[in-house]
Amino acid sequence: MNKFRVNRYITLKLENNKTIIYVDGENFDQCKFLLLNIPVENYKEFTDVESVDEASEKLDGKLENGRIEGISPETEFWAHCSNLQVWAENKYNTRLLHRSIAFPLLKRLTELGDHFAKIRLREEIIKRFESGYPPVVEYLINGGYLKYFSKAEYYSYLLNSEEERKALDDLRIIAKNTYSNNFKIVRDMDFLDENRERSPGFFITIQDRHVIGLDIHCNQLEEFPKAILKLRCLKKLYLDYNNISIIPNDIGCLTSLVDLSLKYNKLSSLPRSIGKLRSLKNLGLEHNELKSVPNELVESCPLEYVYLGYNVLNKIPESISKLKNLKQLHLEYNKLTSVPNALSQLKLVEWINLKGNSIKEKDIENLKNKKITF
Repeated sequence: MNKFRVNRYITLKLENNKTIIYVDGENFDQCKFLLLNIPVENYKEFTDVESVDEASEKLDGKLENGRIEGISPETEFWAHCSNLQVWAENKYNTRLLHRSIAFPLLKRLTELGDHFAKIRLREEIIKRFESGYPPVVEYLINGGYLKYFSKAEYYSYLLNSEEERKALDDLRIIAKNTYSNNFKIVRDMDFLDENRERSPGFFITIQDRHVIGLDIHCNQLEEFPKAILKLRCLKKLYLDYNNISIIPNDIGCLTSLVDLSLKYNKLSSLPRSIGKLRSLKNLGLEHNELKSVPNELVESCPLEYVYLGYNVLNKIPESISKLKNLKQLHLEYNKLTSVPNALSQLKLVEWINLKGNSIKEKDIENLKNKKITF
């Protein structure tokens, strides 16, 4: 049986062709992640990689698929030994091992009384939080590693801005007092993902120590949470399936917003300040009670996908011709009797949905070159 001692606590053994980590004489885990080489043709993809975790992502999970073809168990064992040795010699640098091994090992060493490991565990958690790499940040949060810090310390490492830290605190309080206490950090969120509103929750995406995504759906919210207005780097905001009736005038301060969705709420109007969202590309306002659309929205926002179906709109402003980047316009099941001639001027439009309105075919003759659902 092959055996290798890393330090007084950690030993690796080759058992039944598998590399097993022992900590203080007890079976700790099986080594699963081995980065032996990077294909030459993919080398440039890895020049900005800062950790094994990032390399694993670029290899699309190939580190997790068991034994590498053509590598004997003995060779793999000694490669793992080398990796653990380098990790230990470099002061338990968690960038040198996959997160699923590095942090549990440091945690176990801390529990065994390794004073140096205890110091390094906190330092490594801070360092990896400050890197802002989403999979590692998510792993640390879900793995309970924030218990080593006070709440004030936790937020200071998670976010750069004191204002954002306060906003997140306020949102956590709202989460506890609403239908769902499901408050999670997620890697990303997608405007066109229909599955994102299937279960209640408060979901946030953090990048470069700023909140860039917030999804609060199915929580029976009666009011637009004012704390959101403190998240000045927010790019994606989803508040679907609530009972919100008013969007505050201050919404215009979220100038980085690209996605805004408030489907299935009780909105009857939109503030003119929504026109200040000069980065807004995707707008979802289906299943509300909207009677009109402010000119400011269509004159100032670079909208591409607009969902206004299932409202009570009776008119679309002629200024819609200014939406030069518009690709899809959904107006199904409103109270429309006509559509602006200006729609024919929008060259990038792929689809206009007019189903369920009181529009006659002769009223859309000028749109024959567009894909129309009528």
